[in-house]
Amino acid sequence: MPVNRETCELKNIATYGKYQGKGYGRVLINFISDFYKGDYKTMLVGTGETPGILSFYEGCEFKKSHRVKNFFTDNYDHSMFDATFNLLICYILKRIYRNLRLYKKIYSNMKQWYETLFENYGEKYDNESFAQGTIGECDFIEKEINHNKKLKIIDIGCGTGRHAIELSKRGYSMTGIDLSESLIEKAREKAKQNGLQIDFLKHDARNLPFDKKFDVAIMMCEGGFPLMETDEMNYEILKNVSQSLKRNAKFIFTTLNGLFPIFNSIEEFCSSNTDDGNATYHKNTFDLMTFRDYNITKVEDDNGIEKELECNERYYIPSEITWLLKTLGFTKIEIFGAKLGAFSREDKLTTNDFEMLVIAER
Repeated sequence: MPVNRETCELKNIATYGKYQGKGYGRVLINFISDFYKGDYKTMLVGTGETPGILSFYEGCEFKKSHRVKNFFTDNYDHSMFDATFNLLICYILKRIYRNLRLYKKIYSNMKQWYETLFENYGEKYDNESFAQGTIGECDFIEKEINHNKKLKIIDIGCGTGRHAIELSKRGYSMTGIDLSESLIEKAREKAKQNGLQIDFLKHDARNLPFDKKFDVAIMMCEGGFPLMETDEMNYEILKNVSQSLKRNAKFIFTTLNGLFPIFNSIEEFCSSNTDDGNATYHKNTFDLMTFRDYNITKVEDDNGIEKELECNERYYIPSEITWLLKTLGFTKIEIFGAKLGAFSREDKLTTNDFEMLVIAER
């Protein structure tokens, strides 16, 4: 909150106990500080005399400014405790804004669950049940673009390149991008084995280097879009895809259907559609306020190393997708149910569809 034109104060911030000691609090404080650095010269924070808390803030580049005696007894009608400390004095610390090298260093070293999941996972990825519908899905894509082999197509979140490779075999000019170096290497290896010339590039879909280069974009099987940790990051993917497309272009993608978990169990669906050796999903909790599913994903990588990850994915309702795409200039937006390997315009989206198929044009 603002104190004056040059100073703001950080209030009411906490980390759940089970997540403490993992660096999340430090990253969050630095993120907030970075967000407001253009508006203020100084950020203040007040805290009790607990040594650990004081040390934490000092580690976040705050310096002791002054202290307010009897703050907690004067402002509260009951005793205030932090752990075993009966709080009396409030210390005011301040942070002078400068280049936040600390935040950037910490944040850049933290891997998100989707980065860890797909490390050394190229072989296992191709055996996942969700990766078995490639032929039928490419048949649908071909039909949607009228079999026009002059079109340049980009595959966002291409994984091991299954769609890009199949479409390249059929004569289309393909580019595939993915955040995972492991999956991109596998895609390049498969393309070479098939004698195909495909540009498989490691890029973050939130920051693509292309400008009006492609006629068609595809993004199959949650190719990054609903996996990001914030809605803003998910939107950045859509925005970067839009920027990569020419003025008259088509965008075909699948994403998680927000209508499904309202009426169905995500955990039961995943369990019934998972083969032996595939990733498994447990302890699913769907948050109706954020439309995010939180779960424990267990997977074994290509070296036989087992991973257990705390994951979360954003489910979208059709009206959200329509609105997001309209803000990016897409004028014709159609949404259908998405059946693995059998996409069809005849499949009206229902509450029983785990995924939705989106076709957007401008």
